[in-house]
Amino acid sequence: MTRVYFIQTSEGVMIQAADVPSAISGEGVFTDLVEERVREAASDFTVPDFVFNPSKVLKGGAPKEVTDGLIVAGKLALSVQVKTRDPASASGDPAKEERWIRKHAKKGMGQADGSFRTFRLAGGGRFSNRAGREVDIDADGLIVCNVVVIDHPDPPKVTLDQTGAKNPTLFLLRYEWEFLLGQLCSVYGVHRYVYGVTAFPMVPLGEELVRFNQQVMLGGRSIQRPGNRVDAQPALVDPTLPLIQMGRPLPECEVFWRNLYRSISECNFLPEHERIRLEIMAKLDCLSFSMRNAVAAQVISRLESLTSQLDYLVVQEHSSGIQFVFGLTEVHPSECVPLFNALVHLRHSRHPAVGDEEGKLTIGIMFLKAPRNEVGFTISLVPLVGPPSLTAEQVEEIDALFGGVVPIVSDED
Repeated sequence: MTRVYFIQTSEGVMIQAADVPSAISGEGVFTDLVEERVREAASDFTVPDFVFNPSKVLKGGAPKEVTDGLIVAGKLALSVQVKTRDPASASGDPAKEERWIRKHAKKGMGQADGSFRTFRLAGGGRFSNRAGREVDIDADGLIVCNVVVIDHPDPPKVTLDQTGAKNPTLFLLRYEWEFLLGQLCSVYGVHRYVYGVTAFPMVPLGEELVRFNQQVMLGGRSIQRPGNRVDAQPALVDPTLPLIQMGRPLPECEVFWRNLYRSISECNFLPEHERIRLEIMAKLDCLSFSMRNAVAAQVISRLESLTSQLDYLVVQEHSSGIQFVFGLTEVHPSECVPLFNALVHLRHSRHPAVGDEEGKLTIGIMFLKAPRNEVGFTISLVPLVGPPSLTAEQVEEIDALFGGVVPIVSDED
């Protein structure tokens, strides 16, 4: 049955529909197929490189599986457990099905906590992500939230209890999981939401979208009436994030970013440098939508009107000390790489420090305007960290090549 929501936004009322979960197809054990679909949805709506298939670590000399799905971006982690009620086994008795849901939700919560505790004790482990690469994940410092996804053909209204959970835990029906992933568009956004709502009273299964809509409205009010007491509680949904209508094309901004992620994912990194790829993508993942939108608009516009061999755009996220330098060219990258590398070093030398010099991080990415006005991407430089390495003479020489006004997108704008 289609569920329809009327959402009040700053742009008026939007009708939002969330259908029953995506169809399960294929041959095999039904439970395994559902678990795979849950991981596939996370991969489709966020970044495949952040979504990892189940893996095993040793506990007491015996292998133990770590979650049904692990999602990691930077230091943010989601431990996902899936509990499935095969339609052929469902009784149709609401009381009996409620008991099934309560029992398996509690079991899933314990498994999410327990397997991740084992993962921490093992110091981490090697996982295969949805991009098909092996990655060593260090458990140290990860901020973990649990998500227990319940797949049930006809779930009764039941409010579950996360009391006793070691990590913040959210229970979701599968269509709610897919809806939140599709709307929040990033691991950062999903983690922020899960971490935040678990501090609130639990809502019945099937009503998470109502709470999401409340957060959307709260975010809209924070834009319209800054400083008002009603906004003392920060919204858990980025107030500049557009609601994506189910079944409609993605906004141009999101198409741009998904293409960028895919291009970064397809770049050739040595296996021992895989963490650098993931670090770059994780830093991009946590940019606010307003910055993502501004960057997409600036890059597309400036590529369309290129008049020099190399143009560039600087993006500064002040709270974390991250700076991106986006180079823009229409000549073959081999002709621009040395020049662009020098430019990134220059911008790194002028990057305002946060705390101390070691906190400075600059990431350079070059965009190629390909034939037929298509936009291509090529990674030109791995992150620069710490104090600048240029001499005064080098700064002066590079500065002479890139004088004039520097276009900057900042979270302080």
